[in-house]
Amino acid sequence: MKKILLYANHENGYNITKHLINRKDANIVLLVVLSDTKNQWWKSVKQLAHKNKLNYLVYKNEDQIVKKLKNQKVDILISANWRSKISDELLAIPKIGAVNFHNSLLPKYRGAYANAWAIEKGEKETGTTLHWMTKNFDDGKIIAQKKVPIYPADTAREVWERINQASLDLFKKYWPKINSWKRISKKQSGRSSYFSKKDYSTSNEIKLNRKVTAIKLINKIRARTFSPYYQDSYIKDPKTGKKIFLSVNLKQE
Repeated sequence: MKKILLYANHENGYNITKHLINRKDANIVLLVVLSDTKNQWWKSVKQLAHKNKLNYLVYKNEDQIVKKLKNQKVDILISANWRSKISDELLAIPKIGAVNFHNSLLPKYRGAYANAWAIEKGEKETGTTLHWMTKNFDDGKIIAQKKVPIYPADTAREVWERINQASLDLFKKYWPKINSWKRISKKQSGRSSYFSKKDYSTSNEIKLNRKVTAIKLINKIRARTFSPYYQDSYIKDPKTGKKIFLSVNLKQE
């Protein structure tokens, strides 16, 4: 039985946590979660932990995690949709190592909002990557990947949901092979790209005086459409300067 330090957030974090709870070969030594928010629309990992009487804590800082793990052995650290960097000190704790799910086919689209960038750049497919964590974002060796298609009528939400399911499917397939993860891992190869949260937020505006092709405009808007919860692309009213947010509703014939 593997002893797990699990950082879990959002839909994928919920799915991975639920799957591990039901496995006889997994023991979640400590589950790290985020506080639920008033406008939260995804399933609560915190409530799942409470219902199943897991040893969990709501994240405040990493010192509390180190203290909580004192004198406890950990085999593997798993990060499932965690939204911030985990310190080198904590990455060094697990015996086997630390792994992360990333919402792209690495090394493409390292960083934040990977599913959105894949749509905006006109990709026909993306996917999920299970990889080893290092001191640098999303650059560790790849354990496994699973591809998903991007269809012309997809928005960020459809691709995100497809990636979530692919992540769970990938984990179900590869968790029983954990003892071979180091052996089967491969260095990332090919053209890489990286986008930060700032890159995303500063490129949400569509400049009214900028000429672009129709396909680039549509891809940008659908990459930032996650109906009904948010629409991040916008134009500015020339008279008032106020933002006018845009979304797109596409339907395949």
